[in-house]
This record gives sequence, C-alpha cells and structure tokens, in this order.
Amino acid sequence: MKKGERQVDFAAHCPVTSAALEAVPGIMTDSPFGFAFFSTLHSHSNIAAHTAPCNLRVRCHLPLRLPTHDSPGESGGPPGSPEDFGGPDGSPGESGRLSGGQAACGMELAGREVHWRQNELLLFDDSYEHSVWNWTSSPRVMLLLDLWHPGLSAPERGEIEAMFKKAHAARATA
Repeated sequence: MKKGERQVDFAAHCPVTSAALEAVPGIMTDSPFGFAFFSTLHSHSNIAAHTAPCNLRVRCHLPLRLPTHDSPGESGGPPGSPEDFGGPDGSPGESGRLSGGQAACGMELAGREVHWRQNELLLFDDSYEHSVWNWTSSPRVMLLLDLWHPGLSAPERGEIEAMFKKAHAARATA
C-alpha cells in the first residue's frame, strides 16, 4: 500500500503478505496517508525524531526480525565512544541495554521508550513524536501498516475518503 493505493508489484512479489493485508479490517485505503511496507533498520543506525502529518491513522509495527540481545555493538553505536555500551566488549550486555539504560534496539514514542516483541503487533498513533534506533550488529525488519484511527467513526472515515477522492480527481483533470 502506498498512499492508500494497492501496489501491483508488491502483490506479485509478496502474494501471501498482500492477501493477509487485504484481510486486515480497517486498513487505510483511499487516503494519501495509508501505507503498508517492509522496513529494514540496518545495524548501527537510527531514524531521527519525526511525526506523521496528522492523526487519521494508527501505525502498526509487526516485527519479522529483531536483533538478539547479544548482538555486538562494535563501533558505531549511539553518539559517543564504544564505552557507551554496557558490555566489556562493546556489546549491549546481557540485558540488551546500553550502559545509559537505553535498549540496544528500540523506539522512543512521546518521550517513552518502547520495545518490540517478535511476532507481536505494536500499534501507536504516529502523530506523536517518535524515533527509532538499532545499535546492534543485526538488522531489524518490520512489516509496517496503517489502520484508520479508532477515534474516527465509519461516517467520518467515509467523508475523509470522499474528500481525498475528490482532490485526487481534481488533480487528474488539472
């Protein structure tokens, strides 16, 4: 799903995932704010704090591959030296946390640290500021998808979809 539109290439390459997404109640279609995609956060990387442009949706993270707690941090962890890591070899240590207490792979959402669990959905309103990091040596892979915000009624969703369809049609004829 890209900007609320189904992607033929995605369906062709990932038919099982595509069929599963089609079966998700409330998946956000017909809106430029609806997405579904695989997201890889490579080792020793982060995504700076950001927000969604509005709160029409709830973002879902489904972890497909999470780094293990014993993934070595090596160099290239968070800003600072390798001593920022908890373990003597520069790893996050047995707890999977850095010496400052931060998890080696995680997300900060609205000022609170959040953690993923393998094969469990994490749902959140991404209009709140959030950032993610992966200071391990392994990639983190997620399926991300957007659902209509549960605070919107079915008639409200219908009006929003109609508004976006009208705007899309107007752009097509301009």
